[in-house]
Amino acid sequence: MDVRAVNQPSPRRRCVLVCQHRSCDRAGAAVVLEEFRRQVPDGVFVSASQCLGLCGAGPNVHITPDNIWYCQIAPKHVAAIVQSHLIEDQPVEALLHPRMHAYYSYAKLDFIQLIQKGKQQAEFR
Repeated sequence: MDVRAVNQPSPRRRCVLVCQHRSCDRAGAAVVLEEFRRQVPDGVFVSASQCLGLCGAGPNVHITPDNIWYCQIAPKHVAAIVQSHLIEDQPVEALLHPRMHAYYSYAKLDFIQLIQKGKQQAEFR
């Protein structure tokens, strides 16, 4: 068995990338990374990453190849992400980054709420 194949990301294999840049690090990303390493099922690659570009919402987690972004992740959230997303293939909607997954953010609002939200944004400008 080639050890490099086990320790490297692949386009077909799930990768959990946990930002370790300054603002995420200050918000506890190192503990989140260790919790993912402890809980993920076999076959999932977990790695620290450099800045994911969403500094105000850290700690941030990006799961590929699903292209799912989680924000403000605490160690207590890791078990839910592992069980729901990595094992059951269902993203944890409550933890999704709203700018990266606008569909999930707005899907539960009815049409009237969306119109009211648009009016509020127009008045703000």
